[in-house]
Amino acid sequence: MAKLLVKNIGVLQTPVGSFSHKGKAQGENLKLQDAAVLIEDGIITAITEGGQLPCSEEEADTVVDAEGKLVTPGLVEGHTHLVFGGYRQNEIPLKLKGAGYLDILRAGGGIMDTVRKTREASFEELYDKTEGFLDEMMCLGVTTCEGKSGYGLDIANEMKQLEVIREMRKNTLIDICPTFMGAHAVAPEFAGKGDEYVDYIVNEMIPELARRNHEEEIPLAVSPAPRGCVTTPLSRSGTVCSDSPRRPCVVLT
Repeated sequence: MAKLLVKNIGVLQTPVGSFSHKGKAQGENLKLQDAAVLIEDGIITAITEGGQLPCSEEEADTVVDAEGKLVTPGLVEGHTHLVFGGYRQNEIPLKLKGAGYLDILRAGGGIMDTVRKTREASFEELYDKTEGFLDEMMCLGVTTCEGKSGYGLDIANEMKQLEVIREMRKNTLIDICPTFMGAHAVAPEFAGKGDEYVDYIVNEMIPELARRNHEEEIPLAVSPAPRGCVTTPLSRSGTVCSDSPRRPCVVLT
């Protein structure tokens, strides 16, 4: 059994209990001074305070000195658009002048602008850009995040986005939960034919997605816009299956 001991924690701050908090209860946090954490095989098994250690340093396989810093559970970012081409900073002046989201979309901006630039971008360009985002998120304490497609709106480009996420899952310390969001908007080639686009998603995109994930077995949620995602993975047949595992993380800041 691998033991990791984090000692000399200035303040260990963590929510009370092991359940989701809502409203004012989100402010109920433990703040332990001069604390230590013992992690065995990736599971937090003991927390102490007041300078006490849950085990001797000799018993631990790895000892991390927090040097009086803050330790918290890793942050979970539950909604991201990780993989996309281009930027839309040119829309900020339009918004400041009162243009709404639909006004910008009808003018060819918004999602459609990002769709064009994502389709134009290579896998390598999208990968490098996404890697930078994840590095920054990790520096800010994020250890788990969701990542959507939704800027391809056809099989080839939706898969390109999801393949970037698949490769990033292999090469980053952040746990990434992929989401297929092919219904983010109506694809430009289906303009004015929304029902046909929905048929394309249901009859072609999702079955092809399930087929390509057959060997990878990536936990993949399917999300319609704008109501949020179905938080269960996609099985080989295109139906949902069991939950993906979760691992506790500790962040030093």
